Amino acid sequence: KVKTDIEDYKTSLEKIKTMQKDSRTV
Repeated sequence: KVKTDIEDYKTSLEKIKTMQKDSRTV
């Protein structure tokens, strides 16, 4: 369960990074 939480957290971080990148580009 903890492992999944960590992976979800990592995925969320990457999603946020991508969103910020898109916002910056646009």
